[in-house]
Amino acid sequence: METIESPLLEIKASGESIYTFLSDCNNHKLLMPEGIESFAATTDTCSYSIKGTGNLALKVEERTPNSQIKLLPTGKVPFSFEFFWLIESNGENCKVQNKIIAKMNPFIKALAQKPLQNFITEQALNLQKYYHNK
Repeated sequence: METIESPLLEIKASGESIYTFLSDCNNHKLLMPEGIESFAATTDTCSYSIKGTGNLALKVEERTPNSQIKLLPTGKVPFSFEFFWLIESNGENCKVQNKIIAKMNPFIKALAQKPLQNFITEQALNLQKYYHNK
């Protein structure tokens, strides 16, 4: 199993606020990096096309209030993975990180690791910017 993590970022918002925002997949559109097309969402699902890569659909599998949201892919994907948003509350601020735990063969790992790292890092930074500008 491969673990790909964004930086652990401090955000000036409560863990409850971040959790509520991330729990609704409709809000994930605000976190997407450039190159994302055809974004569609409900509270529990989101799907989008990654320019030059393909389509991806995710569904919330588990919510742990104010600390974790776990999403799993739906449909056909080239490797199995779990996508997490992790929230550590510390008063009026919190620390947030997103993480992918994936089962990839060496060939897929060589192709996918850097783009996935960039993707989740940009999502985390966009979350931090969203709350900074709020």
